[in-house]
Amino acid sequence: MLGSSASILGYSTRSRSSLKAHGASNVLHPFPESLLRILTKRYPHGRIFNFEEDGSISSSDVDDTPVSDPNPPKQSLVDAKARQTKKLSREAEAAGILAAIPGARSVAWFPLWDSALERWYAGALVWSTIPTGVLSPEEELTYMVKFAHDIASEI
Repeated sequence: MLGSSASILGYSTRSRSSLKAHGASNVLHPFPESLLRILTKRYPHGRIFNFEEDGSISSSDVDDTPVSDPNPPKQSLVDAKARQTKKLSREAEAAGILAAIPGARSVAWFPLWDSALERWYAGALVWSTIPTGVLSPEEELTYMVKFAHDIASEI
């Protein structure tokens, strides 16, 4: 997963925030653009990733059913190039996420769609490093759908 890193448009943790002009380099690791593209193509309606302490994918993390998006992107935008994307195993995908977010136990991913330009604009990641802080598709991912639509309408 080498290559260029995605630009961080904003972030917030318990102690630091881009709103307070804190630099992200002290808090966040680079997130490869190639992984961002793969997650966007593979999970256009978002996804929750749960990890065990050793970094393996949680055995209970078997639900691949996406949350229903009320404004899904047009299917015609999936072109031949998207279908030719290199296959990435779930284990390699998880390793890429954990390399960018060390110690994460639960990660919610949701891409932001720009309906005016009819293309993906950015991706949002929310995570917990607490073993009992498991994110759920029914709650957090549903919230992220609404959040993404609100952000996209402001763009």
